[in-house]
Amino acid sequence: MGIISGYRGQGLGRLLIEDALDKARKGGFVRVELSVHADNFPAIALYQKVGFVSEGVHRRSVLIDGHFIDTISMAVMLDGQ
Repeated sequence: MGIISGYRGQGLGRLLIEDALDKARKGGFVRVELSVHADNFPAIALYQKVGFVSEGVHRRSVLIDGHFIDTISMAVMLDGQ
């Protein structure tokens, strides 16, 4: 999921993730997981606001423009456990 830069900061990402989680709940999903670049602080904050928690870090997992970036694994349990 991503938001074009000109549309960021308007709550669209939150609407998208909340809609996706709602559909997952209705579909009987118990767990939803994702990974996010560790330097993407706005995305991490958004995921935490909707209930995701960090489960681990994959060190130097992505190479972009000659620089390694860690990736954080996050998950939310939809059954409240």
